[in-house]
Amino acid sequence: MNMTTDSIRDACTAQTTIATPLGPLLLARTARGLAGAWFEGQKHHPGPLAAVRRPDDALLRDAADQLHAYFAGERDSFELPLDLHGTPFQRAVWQALLAIPGGRTRSYATLHLWQTPLDEAVAGHLAELDSEKARLIQE
Repeated sequence: MNMTTDSIRDACTAQTTIATPLGPLLLARTARGLAGAWFEGQKHHPGPLAAVRRPDDALLRDAADQLHAYFAGERDSFELPLDLHGTPFQRAVWQALLAIPGGRTRSYATLHLWQTPLDEAVAGHLAELDSEKARLIQE
């Protein structure tokens, strides 16, 4: 367990598991929105949740429908209320990730989320690694 999954575990009000092309996916919600989605065996999977299984829950059903459409290639974005649990930095990263258009990628360095000189140094190093990786791929 970690702080994020512990927080979700405490706040979770309903859950369901859906079938996807990548395997079973656990969806968990709180009163505020979708709080988690984990594939079986995934790192930081919360394990069994005490919340009631509710495949008929409107938000979980909407999330499942949107995910099925995504896997069918019919959509590349999601319109769901989210209840993001994590440290302030994690939540800032997740908000920045939500702004990336479907089918696009960004490196950590380009998200400009550093708050300290150490964060900026790490971001700069990651940008150098991204550049080197891109150079090696092109060769």
